Amino acid sequence: MFLKSETTSGMVSSRLVTTNYGDTSGSCIRWYMVLENSAILQVRTYAFGTLNPTILYTVYGTQGKEWKLAQATVRSSSQFQVVFQGFLNNTENVLDSIALDDIGIQSGVCEQLGSCDFERSLCGFQSLKADFNWKRTTFNLEIFSAPELDHTTQSPTGLIF
Repeated sequence: MFLKSETTSGMVSSRLVTTNYGDTSGSCIRWYMVLENSAILQVRTYAFGTLNPTILYTVYGTQGKEWKLAQATVRSSSQFQVVFQGFLNNTENVLDSIALDDIGIQSGVCEQLGSCDFERSLCGFQSLKADFNWKRTTFNLEIFSAPELDHTTQSPTGLIF
């Protein structure tokens, strides 16, 4: 999804709203984003039967031209929707923009970003093409000098990256 205004007339906003989700004691919503200039992204939940939304995440301004992974844990005692609200402060002939991709929600609270045992997933890490590629694997005799035991499980069947 991409949000960009064609006018430099000041602050404009727009919302992207999910479908309804059932109550949860903890669900993790994850997404990738790129913000340019002075754009603001606010992620909140609107729970049915409550008056005020819960703000889960707010980010201000340029975060670089690379996709950034973000996440937030949702807790709600009633059905809810997640709302991504973008604010573009188009002034001085500079147009802000916000891009979102790969939005997902899973049961369970979010794991801390940057912390991963690679047992279930890559936890948001990305293997960028270069002279060699990272490989998520178990112990394999064909891999020269690979660790024989996974650090997490202390067994040869655990996954390493």
